[in-house]
Amino acid sequence: MKRLFFYILILGGIIGGWSNKMNGEKILTVNRFIKSGEQGILKLDLSTMDSTLIFKVGKDSHVVNISLSPNDTLIAAIVGSGTTTQKKLVILNMMGKVKRDINRDVRVYTWSPDGNKIAFITGTYHEDGRPFIPTGVYIIDIISGKEEEIKGSPDPRRITWAKFDGNIYIERFCSYREKERIFRYNFSTKTVESTEYKGLGFSPDGKYYSHYDVEMFPSPPYRLYRTSDNKEITSQLLNTIGEDINYLGKFPPGWLKNTDHLLLCTKKEYELGEKVGIFAIIKGVRSVTNWIYDPEKNRVIKQFNGEVKWVGKDRILAVEREGKITFEEIPQE
Repeated sequence: MKRLFFYILILGGIIGGWSNKMNGEKILTVNRFIKSGEQGILKLDLSTMDSTLIFKVGKDSHVVNISLSPNDTLIAAIVGSGTTTQKKLVILNMMGKVKRDINRDVRVYTWSPDGNKIAFITGTYHEDGRPFIPTGVYIIDIISGKEEEIKGSPDPRRITWAKFDGNIYIERFCSYREKERIFRYNFSTKTVESTEYKGLGFSPDGKYYSHYDVEMFPSPPYRLYRTSDNKEITSQLLNTIGEDINYLGKFPPGWLKNTDHLLLCTKKEYELGEKVGIFAIIKGVRSVTNWIYDPEKNRVIKQFNGEVKWVGKDRILAVEREGKITFEEIPQE
């Protein structure tokens, strides 16, 4: 099967994906990296290496939290300016045209599972130990522009729109050991309800969830739970892969989309250069090791090397090895 590959590069992030030439369907996923200089979104066709700048911000501005809608038709990003603490949410089509511009100091957002709506938290900048002071939680219909306010959410910090039950879950600002940490928005009653969950990182089928917070030091920033009884099973994962996932690199393990509950864990070995005090300059990445872990079977179902750049909808991973893109199939659960 012949495939046409392309990047959507973000000067400040990357979106990657591939297109199946048999049916012409484009499949995109999102990755991100930081790059100095001007920022924007650059579309690059890997078959021809032709590139097109589809969105650009001014020199004093930056683009962060870039993501693709679940239906692969829109791009969302938070745009901020170096001259102000205000941030706005922009929603673009795949040609870079702005479909919605929410200039309301948006701090975090999440897509609805069908990709037609976005829920977001607004807040004002704050310097004293927390990233922002929340001012509201909202849902916007991207097509109609109609907004709905979610009232009654205490001190909202993070938000996710779960695929497995279609509900919105909100995490509040609080210490890790406090109860009533995660709340659920009930669409029927238009009320916010407390839950016993301890994190927002739900697997696609909802059987497991994770919590990741670098502010939990000295406790491990990544924790894995079973949803049915909220039992922590982080040690099960650690013992099975034989590595400490909390020290495998900058990003925590993540659920592979279009699987039920497969977890991708990645370990990066860095090539270090000259030391500056107690720090060392990173010259590059020496090696990358990946494990695909099934918590239900408590086993690694695949291990491979290389940096994962994209996750395709047909259970395909695009992996970069020595500057070349190769493909790995995701096994069935």
